Amino acid sequence: MSHLQPLLTALCAGALLACNASGPAPVAAPGPANAVKAATATPASAVASAAAVPPGLPADTVVTVNGVPITEADIRMESKGDAHGALPDEGKRQVIVDSLVRRELLRQAALSRRLESSPEYLARRVNLDAQIRAFERQELPAALFRGLLAEANVTEDEAKAWYAANEKRVGVEVHIKQLLLKSRAAADAAKADLDAGRPFDEVAAAQFPNLPAGAKTPWDLGFMHWGKMPPQWLGVVFETPDGKSTPIIEGAGNRFWILEVTEKRPAPASAFDTVKAAVIERLRAERVGELQSKLEEDLRKQAKIERMTRPAATNGTDDLE
Repeated sequence: MSHLQPLLTALCAGALLACNASGPAPVAAPGPANAVKAATATPASAVASAAAVPPGLPADTVVTVNGVPITEADIRMESKGDAHGALPDEGKRQVIVDSLVRRELLRQAALSRRLESSPEYLARRVNLDAQIRAFERQELPAALFRGLLAEANVTEDEAKAWYAANEKRVGVEVHIKQLLLKSRAAADAAKADLDAGRPFDEVAAAQFPNLPAGAKTPWDLGFMHWGKMPPQWLGVVFETPDGKSTPIIEGAGNRFWILEVTEKRPAPASAFDTVKAAVIERLRAERVGELQSKLEEDLRKQAKIERMTRPAATNGTDDLE
């Protein structure tokens, strides 16, 4: 920290001089140093109101520091944890903006010394980088899914054809218990247990070893209507006799199901006009699933996926010796 002390001292001194200046400052030639002075000496709200936001910067930019924007989003983020709750709104906002300007100056000073490559900094931002990647892997595929959904058009004639082929299923509800497994090996092992005569509830309970006594069994889904079942279930569930379990059903995302059809019962009859919208949405979802599976298959074929070897794991006792 000692090598940063001269910089911190200079920045603080510059800020104090700017605050105590009694007259207008002379106009200086443009340059990085003058940009720093302007951001420090002039209230951020005045800087922001002096000119329209230039092209290439976020539309909610409030002030720039050597061309780096500080935005309304930055202010909102900062205000969630600030310590200036007693200040009026405008005064609170100004304190936050001034604090962001000061820290941006220090950030730029640290970058000029290449401190973003230091082992300490890199070690501390590992989790943040992982959070950003997790956010992108959640939100961007969702946007892709919405695009596929827009492409999956279903006509009324197609919906009528599906209804005619499935009218008996539309009028039935099924009491279902499920085993949801995350690998083919786990599904094969569970299926072997069931085939050997082990009760379905017992096999399912083994998937929840920490389930409190007397808790509701999470594998019992109760009675389900066709509109609530995944598409992969429909061709199997209604053909399975009551009291029997299904073969292994494979779904997207490396999911495997084994279901027990406990009981079927009649559901209120539904005319086509009553269920048309639900049938169309169901067919659209199935079509999107097909498009998604095809896309994932094509992407895997085109991708270069390399698995890295990992160092041998330790039991964590080496540091104690």
